Formats: sequence, structure tokens, C-alpha cells
Amino acid sequence: MGNVAGPAGMTRALGVAALLGVVLLVFSTAAYAQRGSGLYLAADLGMASSSTSDLRSGGTKGKTDFASALGYSAALGFGWGPLRMEGEATWREADVDSIKYARFSVGGQELSEDVVRAINNDVDLKGSRATLSLMANAWYDVDVGIGFTPYFGGGVGVQYVRYEIDRPSDLSRFEPEVVGAARTIGGDDGDWVLAYQFGGGVAYRLMESLVVQVGYRYMGAGDPKLTSLSDSSAKSEAGNHVFRAGIRIGF
Repeated sequence: MGNVAGPAGMTRALGVAALLGVVLLVFSTAAYAQRGSGLYLAADLGMASSSTSDLRSGGTKGKTDFASALGYSAALGFGWGPLRMEGEATWREADVDSIKYARFSVGGQELSEDVVRAINNDVDLKGSRATLSLMANAWYDVDVGIGFTPYFGGGVGVQYVRYEIDRPSDLSRFEPEVVGAARTIGGDDGDWVLAYQFGGGVAYRLMESLVVQVGYRYMGAGDPKLTSLSDSSAKSEAGNHVFRAGIRIGF
């Protein structure tokens, strides 16, 4: 009969196995931390969903609908294992789908519902909203032990919001009141406001220094004050749901 290990031998074997497990865990954790650390450059393409902004200017109130729009982002960051800090710049421009007024005032005089309805339904209003965001972000990568790495976080910063609303051109077929009101619409102006974002996503490491990532972010900002879009100062909200895809390159 072969030798059977006694209690002392089994204890030593279990101790060696436990030590080996600890060593493998330490090296695995260290390898992950080292892989996620260091300087990196990120680039993303994002699709912002269509959005609606409230427009308020004196006695004039309405809503502006914007089409979905692509955005372009670049970030320079540094990782400490699962934690990443970065500075990011994002540019996006969305076309105006429509502008609908609930009330419309000219020179302090509120127009009738018929005139407002004619402006909403018959006057062709076009324009765009462009935003430049400069953000300081923090992201946390969650090691789940597989090739895909979830991440979440957010950031704060500033955003330059610029509206360009085309002045209606062909107004010859409208009543004088409609023409007078429509001619007060339009112009271009911009303003710097505070901004924030939060969200998350999933990343996949293709190579040691190359990561692809997809995710979602909500980007919000304060109300820009716009003085050239109407007879008086106007405020308009700016916020977007953004779905993104891009890469990170480590150095």
C-alpha cells in the first residue's frame, strides 16, 4: 500500500496551496492595476438624442425642439489602477426642428392666440445650437474578472452654448401682425455656463495599450442668457442624453 499523508502533511499541503493562491491573487491584482495605470488619450463619437429646451424672454415663452446630433470628444487622462482622472473637450451642433410659442410679446404687448398659432404653424423657422464643453472627469473601472470592464463616474466643467436662429425671409403672404412678430425672431448669441455630466459604460481591452469603449452620459448645463435672439434677454435650457463609442490609447 502506498504512503498516505498524515495530518501534518495535509496541513503543509494546504498551507502551500493557500500561499500559492495569495501570490497569484497579488500578482493578478498588481497586473490589473499596472495595466490600468498611466497616461492615456481617448477619442469618442457620440450621438445626442433629440431634445427640447424651454425659451423664455419677457412675455414670450415657448419650446425649441432640436434634432439628434453627432458630437466629437477628446480627452487626456491618467489612471491609477481602477481610478481614472481626465480633462475632456466635446463639440456638438444640433439643428432646430421647430420653435413653438405658448405666448408671444412684441414691445411688451402680448399677441393674440391666432397670431401665435400662425407663427407656430406657418412661419418656417430654422437654426442650430452648438456647444463646446470643457470638463474635468473621474471614472472608476470595475474589475469583474472577465474581458469586459464596466465603468461609471462623471464630471463638472463649463460649456459654451451658441444659438443661431435664421430670421424668416418670405413673409409676404402673412398678416401685418404676424410679419411684425416674425421679424423680431432670429439672430445669434452665445454664453458660457456651468456644466456637469454623469454616466457609465463598458470597456474592452483589445491590446495592452488599446481599449474600446461604449457608454451613456447625461450632459446638463445652466441656462445661457441670450440677448440677440429677441427684443429682450432670453434664457434657454441645454441638456442631452448622449450615447458614445470610442477608444483609449495608453502611453
